[in-house]
Amino acid sequence: MRVRWWVSIGVVALCYVGAAKVGIDLPVSHGVITPVWIPTGLSIAAVVLLGFGVWPAVAIGALVANGTSGVGPVVAAGIAVGNTAEALLAGYLLRRAGFRPSLARVRDVVALVALGALVAPAISATNGVTVLLAAGDLQAGSFGSEWLLWWFGDAMGAVLVAPVLLVWGDLVRTTKRLDHRVEAVIVAAALIAVSAWVFLGGSWQYPYLLFPLLVWAALRFKQVGAATAMVVVGAIAVWGTVEGSVPIGGVTRTQSVQILQALLAVVAVATLLIGATLAERESGEERITGLLDELSRRERLNVTLLSAVSDLGEGFLVTDSGRLTYANEAYCQMTGYTLEELMAFPSLIELSPPEDREELVRRLRSRLAGGAVEDHYEASLVRKDGRIVFVEVAVKLMQSEEGPRLISIIRDVSERKRMEVFREEFLAYAAHELRGPIATIRGFTDLLRNRKKLQDKDVDRAVERIEANAETMAVRFERLMGLARVQRGGLDVRPTVVSVLDVVRVAMSEVPVPEGRALDVDVPEGLSIHTDRHAAEQILSNLLTNAYRYGGPHVRISAAPRDGRVELSVADDGEGVPADLVSRLFEPFAQGPDSKESGGAGLGLAMVRALGETCGMETGYTPAEPNGARFHVSFPPA
Repeated sequence: MRVRWWVSIGVVALCYVGAAKVGIDLPVSHGVITPVWIPTGLSIAAVVLLGFGVWPAVAIGALVANGTSGVGPVVAAGIAVGNTAEALLAGYLLRRAGFRPSLARVRDVVALVALGALVAPAISATNGVTVLLAAGDLQAGSFGSEWLLWWFGDAMGAVLVAPVLLVWGDLVRTTKRLDHRVEAVIVAAALIAVSAWVFLGGSWQYPYLLFPLLVWAALRFKQVGAATAMVVVGAIAVWGTVEGSVPIGGVTRTQSVQILQALLAVVAVATLLIGATLAERESGEERITGLLDELSRRERLNVTLLSAVSDLGEGFLVTDSGRLTYANEAYCQMTGYTLEELMAFPSLIELSPPEDREELVRRLRSRLAGGAVEDHYEASLVRKDGRIVFVEVAVKLMQSEEGPRLISIIRDVSERKRMEVFREEFLAYAAHELRGPIATIRGFTDLLRNRKKLQDKDVDRAVERIEANAETMAVRFERLMGLARVQRGGLDVRPTVVSVLDVVRVAMSEVPVPEGRALDVDVPEGLSIHTDRHAAEQILSNLLTNAYRYGGPHVRISAAPRDGRVELSVADDGEGVPADLVSRLFEPFAQGPDSKESGGAGLGLAMVRALGETCGMETGYTPAEPNGARFHVSFPPA
């Protein structure tokens, strides 16, 4: 994985430098300010497709490109900061907008233009022109015009270059095929020939001859065709304008390039909107066609019931003569299996216990007399990830031409079951854990009633024991109430940008290292997460307490980016978690054989899981190597 990351960084950085040199070396550039700035489109596409971790490539590419183009190293570094911030801001805004790199929706095209081309380049332009002005490489009187030229070049890179990289990158990543390849070659050849004739051959008066070809590309190849066609036309058009083959009277050559690119950007956006509209229409038609085909194969199904169940998020199954013929998306999500997996392995749909289900079918069939009969029962099913889901099942047996048809509506009641179990265990734990301190307090209270017979030291000892047991009750009660608040969704979550090191320092102060234990911390400076600060601190404190209580002598806290998130882990070199305890490790009141001896109540890890689910974190356990336990929490990045 690290090798792949370094290769990505190197490739993006090299492409950035090459693309930057193309724009800077053009005769229409003003030093490092140019109306043709391909790297903006390249960097935005890289961040969207590869993630925020690719930022070093953008920074390195910008530093090298600017540093070898006539400005000093300090100025180049300052400009590189703006170039990098531009790409990261565009990626962040597009992610918040739910952007998809396929550009298959109109909202994706609008988001790229508004956020990637209009907003983000303002950061780079403002930073770059300010750096040049501070370094004395720019006159104050030209600040506004140079800022506009810088912003314009970046915006054009986002509109003309980013789309083609995004759609082709999405095509490769999703392993899709480009259909009609011969036709694609014909369209590309025609575009190149006509563009060369118009922009290089002196026939610049006839640019409208390109419009049918652009529409052809968008209609037949959607966004791949639209984006690629605009890059081909744009490259040849800029080439011709720089060479003087496209004369625009009354302006400089730099202004000519700007005017031409602005026109091309308008055409590019229109072409991309055409492609997105067609893609959305085809997607809708495919869904409707699929639904109609499904309904035609199940003519006896109650369509109104199917729609209602789908809207409610309940599972819906149809089996004909024991063979699965339909399962809706809600049931697939409930089980973790795809429809194809359920169709291929019918045993996956069995709602345990199987013998009860078989008995139910036999009972229904014995009552079936040409009409339909219904029944209800509770059951459980095993998800693909091994988790048990408790469900309520309403079944209807109908007679069809193909034979008996069993329709099942499945409702997930796991949360209700979990709260019922939690309530029972809560009461049992409270009765067990609070009985001892209460009995002790009562005993010493009775003793104090006869304090005339006691010595002062006996009175002091009784008061100390009462205070100690009252404190124990308060701590246990607060733990119980805290877990209960989180379980019922009563936690006030306030996500902010939090330093991981700050969270570690707070947890270490709350849970000091016990005597005979050692703690190592491997958390890089500057690593931040977006979460509720108090929840993160409580999670880490609970994990540290768990490690000190049950783990080995050496405990290690580490954090690092992983798969677009930040993973924080606590590991020890003890004996690890017993195999029979792993499946219920994060359940409330789950205790191993050593819990009672160490004073554990089975609440710490349950609180970790509950806080994680409430705050959008992912918690888990894996055995440490070569021995021990490793608990990890995955946070959203800052």
